This record gives sequence, C-alpha cells and structure tokens, in this order.
Amino acid sequence: MTFEKKEVTLSELLLLIESHSKKKRELSNDLYSLRTKEEIEEIDGRKTDVSFNKQTYKEVYDKYVEVCDSLVRLELLKNETNQKTFAVKSNGKNISLTEALLKVKSLRERLTNIENALSLRESKVRRNDGVGSQSYYKITSYNFDKDELSDIRECLENEIKELESGIQLANSNTTVYLQ
Repeated sequence: MTFEKKEVTLSELLLLIESHSKKKRELSNDLYSLRTKEEIEEIDGRKTDVSFNKQTYKEVYDKYVEVCDSLVRLELLKNETNQKTFAVKSNGKNISLTEALLKVKSLRERLTNIENALSLRESKVRRNDGVGSQSYYKITSYNFDKDELSDIRECLENEIKELESGIQLANSNTTVYLQ
C-alpha cells in the first residue's frame, strides 16, 4: 500500500494506524474463512462450488501482506517521531513523547494498585469454630495510611492528566510526512 506524499499530524497518523490495524484484522479473518472451499459433486461427476468466496486465498493474502508492510512503515514513523519529539513537560523538563507514553503507563499501573488498596473495607466479624468453643472476632483493618494513599492517588491523577494533555497537544501539533 503506497501513500500519497503528504504532511499529517501525529493524531492523524494514529488514526491511520488504527484503520490499517482494523483492515489487517479483517483480512486475517477473511484468510481464515478462505482456507477451504466447498463443492458438491454429483454422481455423474459434475462439481458445483457452493462456497461464497469471491476471492482466492492468494488474492486476500497479497492484500494482507501489503497492509502489514504499510502498518510496519506507519508504526516505525510514529515511533521515530515520538522519540524525536520533545514537546511534553514533566517535572519542569521537556521529555520525548516515547518517555511520556511510558511514564503514563507506569503511573496508571501505580494508580491501579493504590485504587485497589483504597477499595478495601475494614471489617469485624464474630466467629465461632463450633459447639462449645469460645466465640471471637476476626478483624480486618488497613495496613496503610488511607489519607496518605488518597493524597498519592490525587498526585498520580494530576501527573497523568498533565502528561496526557502534553501528549495530546504534541500529537496535534507535530507533523510527519507520509511517503
């Protein structure tokens, strides 16, 4: 698949990658269904093709290869541009889009762990191990400072918002040339 030589923003490039990825999945599904064909053979030897395949496996495979090659070129262009673009601020310094994307991913993982901890509820449940045994209470309590974790969660959310805003701005302002 060749591209018309033109200038596009990173946001447009991401949309192009998404559409190529979708096309690749569709062609992959088509290839799966084209692996076989069905025919009916009459007693007299006449064969009738009853499959609904309008294209051959080879035709669809050739399109699939073309889309895969284009997707690789687009992804490489995106990655090279992300590495060269220093338009995102983090802790007062400019960082590349690649670094910003990796940082957002890491911050989201940390945020998930904190949210999982904060979703716990303390409990006190009366227990009895059987007839004649003493009753007791099983107490489940936090093993962390809930206020401190809430503050950390807020800081992480703010940092993620700041980075994502910078990423979005860089994606819409950075242009690349399709070849």
